[in-house]
Amino acid sequence: LDLEYYIKIARNGYRESTQTAFYPLWPLILKLSNKFVSISFYKIAIFISSLIGLIAFILSEYTFLKITGSKQVALLTSYFYILSPMTVFFFSGYTEAIFAVESFILVLLIYYFSKSSNRIQSTDLFNLVCIFLISVAIGLTRPVLPQVFFALSGTILLMKSNYTHQIYIKRYICLYKYFF
Repeated sequence: LDLEYYIKIARNGYRESTQTAFYPLWPLILKLSNKFVSISFYKIAIFISSLIGLIAFILSEYTFLKITGSKQVALLTSYFYILSPMTVFFFSGYTEAIFAVESFILVLLIYYFSKSSNRIQSTDLFNLVCIFLISVAIGLTRPVLPQVFFALSGTILLMKSNYTHQIYIKRYICLYKYFF
């Protein structure tokens, strides 16, 4: 089980080459939680992933409501999300729950950023910092940081586009083609 690798990393750090496949945010959360509550790592992992999984369910409905604008569609979509087979992993001590919460927060931050005016304001700068930080957290959970970086920077450039940004968009697309 992957949970055993996460627990070994939380206890002892990265000591085996096979452990490098597991990203550090979840073991760090387990290790910090174990310092505050002295119960077994397994119980902590199940409890925290279950709690974060419930937060993901709540965030899913809110995110779908913001994106669709329809309470009925948001409820139906969140029900399908909750009933999907992968949600069983939200309650098994894996990283799926924390990744889902990070992803929903990222989508909401991008949504709020897209609703602001075309000129970048101080609230936009705060939002961009939050987008950056949640992207780093996602990168510490799963191997998706390069994809998230290019997708976000392209999205932000397209949202706030004007003639100057269109030049940067063309350069960005050329850079993306070069790396991928």
